Amino acid sequence: MKPGLVLSDEQCQKRFGPRKGVKDDRFAEPASRFRFSNNNANNPDELAEETVDDPDGLASQEQRETIRLEREVQDASEYSVLIDCDKSYKEQNKIGRQLFVSLFDTGSVSSETIPPLEMAKYDAIDDTVAMMASVGIERQLNNARKFVSFNQRSDVGERSLFLPGGQINTPDVMQTLVDQMVLVLRHNTDFTGLPVKDQAELLESNVMVAAIVASFELYSPQTRLVTWRLTESDFRCIRTLGIEASDGRASFGLSDVVVRVESDIKDDMVKMFKFLDYFSHLGIPASAMHLLALVVVFTHDCCDLESTVKVEERRRHHLFLLYESLCHSEGVLGACNIAARLHGAINDLNRICQLLGQKFVSVHD
Repeated sequence: MKPGLVLSDEQCQKRFGPRKGVKDDRFAEPASRFRFSNNNANNPDELAEETVDDPDGLASQEQRETIRLEREVQDASEYSVLIDCDKSYKEQNKIGRQLFVSLFDTGSVSSETIPPLEMAKYDAIDDTVAMMASVGIERQLNNARKFVSFNQRSDVGERSLFLPGGQINTPDVMQTLVDQMVLVLRHNTDFTGLPVKDQAELLESNVMVAAIVASFELYSPQTRLVTWRLTESDFRCIRTLGIEASDGRASFGLSDVVVRVESDIKDDMVKMFKFLDYFSHLGIPASAMHLLALVVVFTHDCCDLESTVKVEERRRHHLFLLYESLCHSEGVLGACNIAARLHGAINDLNRICQLLGQKFVSVHD
């Protein structure tokens, strides 16, 4: 990531504004202990309990459900004043689009609306178009994960999933996630149609966040595990370490990861898994998650662009695709409720990736 894009807390406050959603203390739960299984350790005789923040310290499933329902009732009461359920779906959708953009961008209802002529550019977007776009992105993501391995050798050097001592090679892992997202964007005409300078700016600013968003669909809130489909070279690598893989997939959680990373990034891994758990309870279907990754890519707050107007048009295009996808499953009011939560959640993820990005990731042409 760009060194200049690593923001201080004060700069984050200026860029993102007041933080919405769940407070920072969800990343600072009481500590608990994990015991790692032998098949996930490089040397079983050296296993020891690690004291780390435990995502199980988050509210219980019942508490989360209660909080979610209370929040939805509160949000529905607030936004139902603006979205009259007695009106036709066309009228609700017209108001909902304006409200969705405002809530996603600022976390609040804005008095400034998008001009009718500007809104008319996106009239052709409906739930069918959104579904087709989501399926296309999903297919590209699957292809990228299939062909870009964590273990690879090329003319520019080698990349590995694990270091010789059995520790996770975190910089290479993060770079591979970024490369997979870049491969997806190379097949996205909205992105490749931008000036090369703008493409580079957007990648340096957003590609890491987009890569993490694109991976959310692989996380299960029930098991609190990420399940990843392995390439052949990755499968061969983990077999040498005695790590189990079923049907070509490997599942891992915080307890598996934290014992294999450097001590100075354990807290970052804890924050990331806690965020995965929190994000998984926002109620976003996988189809919408694919579209959200592209919305993130076209965010240009900290970019020096040649064609800001064109980038904003592409961003808004994908934002309305996301809206229609959410409307299909959640309705107009539900989509707006989710937009308000996404505003704070994406800002939180930006902060986490800022810290990780300055440690590990660089984007190459």
